[in-house]
Amino acid sequence: MFMTPAYHPSLGGPSVAASPTRPDQPSLTLTGLMMIGLWMLMVIDGIWTYATVKALGSRAIPISPFFFLGLIIVAAQALLSGRKFVPGTGTMVATAWVFCAYLLAVTMVHQHIDDGSIAVLWRGYYLNYFYILLLPFCGFLTGRLSPTIAAKIIVITAIGLGIFGTIQHFSNDLFAVGRLISIESGAFNLGFSGKTRANGLFAHSEDLGFFLSLAAAMITAYIAKEKNTIRRALLLLILIILAVGCYSTLTRSAYVAFVFSCMVALFISIKKEKITWGINAIPFVLLSLSLLIFFARAILSSIVPDLVIFSSSSLDDRIAGTSYYLRQLTSHGSMDLFFGKGWYFLSNPHATIPLDNGYAGILLNTGIIGLILWIYLTFQIWKFIAKKSIELNHPSLIGMAAFYSCWLGLSVFGVVNLFQFVAMAFFLSMPALRRT
Repeated sequence: MFMTPAYHPSLGGPSVAASPTRPDQPSLTLTGLMMIGLWMLMVIDGIWTYATVKALGSRAIPISPFFFLGLIIVAAQALLSGRKFVPGTGTMVATAWVFCAYLLAVTMVHQHIDDGSIAVLWRGYYLNYFYILLLPFCGFLTGRLSPTIAAKIIVITAIGLGIFGTIQHFSNDLFAVGRLISIESGAFNLGFSGKTRANGLFAHSEDLGFFLSLAAAMITAYIAKEKNTIRRALLLLILIILAVGCYSTLTRSAYVAFVFSCMVALFISIKKEKITWGINAIPFVLLSLSLLIFFARAILSSIVPDLVIFSSSSLDDRIAGTSYYLRQLTSHGSMDLFFGKGWYFLSNPHATIPLDNGYAGILLNTGIIGLILWIYLTFQIWKFIAKKSIELNHPSLIGMAAFYSCWLGLSVFGVVNLFQFVAMAFFLSMPALRRT
């Protein structure tokens, strides 16, 4: 069903060349298998939570140390093999180093002014920036997993989770596995208007919706390139299953992610030869649409008051939380505004209100300068993966790039971390890049 498209060997740029690995080869290295397995456990966090709680009979242990160990093993293997991989562009690498230097400077600022704990500060930096800062150096991940295999693993998993989520919603029951995951993860807001929000095997409903959106973007790209009517009909059926599963989350940000991802995947697939000049604008167009949804809620909710995407109460809660933290930032002079307070949710006695806005979260953590660096670095990563997805012309890579393009828009509705892991999966699934 997942047919391989035409291969375009040029990766662009005079200093980077492709290895003989083709994006349509059904290859799967041992390290690639290990990393996609750890990636799935990292993204679908509820599976690990449920398994460890049941096995150990205690609180869940985090998966992130194992994922980090996997990265170290792959990096060591790449170094020992003598293959020097380039991750992306010099701008990405330089920006990452500048960002790291800034975080060290901010640590010293908060140590001097607020007498803050370095452990607390660095935990916030890890949660917000670690994997984004790591991405420009992830050339060692390339060439380990074909995008076709990656698509099969992600889509097949998404179908199962989508069906399970649909059952959860329409039976109005998360079942024992869903309830345990929710309790262990501290999830709340598990229903809407008396209906259950499906969470599949994720800690939060929106995470299920985001994962289904990623798979849907891949399927949309496959549909756009598929010529066989029967295969196209089967792919469309899969897309419908994913859409129903996403609906079952009753989560606005998941709906936005689903529509945006599919829209961008279709746009790139159909217009790929003509949109190179305008590719940089896509995230900002999606950001504008997200802001329109966010701020047009009063009028739209009065027209369709029971529609989840325009629910005024949850949007008002987000505005209230964002306003609270902005007042905290501006109440003690300009230093906090420029360098942040080093806070994240529950890291401070005054940080007990949920913050469902990615921009405000970064402002609170590292200030305006940190927000500018975050936007610039994530934008440079977008330019890289968007360019490569168009050049390589593989539906799986196009789908990943399409989901990543939503990061600015989705950050209006919450703190979203999946996009950085999708970018990491993109590196894992693309041909190896070598310095020539």
